[in-house]
Amino acid sequence: VISEEHSRFKEYRRLLRQLPDDNRATLNALFGHFYMLQVFSQVNKMSAQNLAVVLVPSLFQAVTQDLIRLTREFIIHHTLLF
Repeated sequence: VISEEHSRFKEYRRLLRQLPDDNRATLNALFGHFYMLQVFSQVNKMSAQNLAVVLVPSLFQAVTQDLIRLTREFIIHHTLLF
C-alpha cells in the first residue's frame, strides 16, 4: 500500500508541475486553506472527507467516489503534494 501511495503521490506532483503557474498557485492556495480547515476538524466538524463531499460538486462536473477520494487526498496531503 505504501508503494502504491508513493507512486500515486509522485504522479500527482508530476501532473501538478505541468499546470500553468497561476493554476498551480490557485490550487495550492485553495487546498492549503482546506488543509487548515481540516486541521481543526475537532472544533469545526469539517474533516477532509466532509470537505471533499461538499467541494466536489463545485469543483467538478460529476460527483464520483474517485473524485471525492482525490480531493480528500489533496486536502490531507497538501504539504506533501504542493
